[in-house]
Amino acid sequence: MNKIIIFLLMIFLATSLFSQSAVDLFKKGNEAYKKGDYKTAIESYEKIISLGYESGDILFNLGNAYYRTGQFANAILNYERAKKYDTNDKEIEHNLAIANLRIKDRLEKVPRLFIFEWWENIKNIFSLHIYQYFIFILFTIFVISFALFFWVKDVILKKRILFISIFLGLVFAFFAIAFISKAVEHDNDKYAILFEQSLKVKSAPDQNALDLFEIHYGIKFKIVDELEDWCKILLIDGKTGWIKKNGFEII
Repeated sequence: MNKIIIFLLMIFLATSLFSQSAVDLFKKGNEAYKKGDYKTAIESYEKIISLGYESGDILFNLGNAYYRTGQFANAILNYERAKKYDTNDKEIEHNLAIANLRIKDRLEKVPRLFIFEWWENIKNIFSLHIYQYFIFILFTIFVISFALFFWVKDVILKKRILFISIFLGLVFAFFAIAFISKAVEHDNDKYAILFEQSLKVKSAPDQNALDLFEIHYGIKFKIVDELEDWCKILLIDGKTGWIKKNGFEII
């Protein structure tokens, strides 16, 4: 029994020291950034991530540090990763838009029907992490209201509670579908940032295939298919083609 207690204490102390190290590195990175020492700031933030800690704040600060050193692909990559934690953060969106102005490719998003844009906005109200809590709270309120329906004896009040329960059930179902859709998208959709200065996009997964167009440093694209050393990409303007599996980083 004593050995188990000692072992658990050792794990607790190691975790505490590990966490404190990350906090110290974050402070060091922030101080270095304020002083204009962006190289040290980048090293500190990257070290935190290598220790297993990752958050919207760390990735956002890392993106800022990369931007200041002119490493725009790295800046865009980390802003995009930060968005996964803070879906609607205006500051991340603003800095990402500025970083995208520093790359060569300026693409116009393919317009979609209002209903699809609306559904996309609903899915992106929260990050996946926050969505889990939101869905759980909705479900808990729904269960409580449903339980009250059986507990209350007054007929008029019972009807009101029934209508409220039905409404809450519909709201819960709607957001549950949005959450599941976002989770499936998160697990299956792969986006990447190009780090090569330029790359020819082919019509087929073959080096001798026709060159369709060219993409450049810092561009974001979706990976829609993979075949051996090749992957099929989709740009926001609807263009698609094949590139070699190198020179890019998955978001």
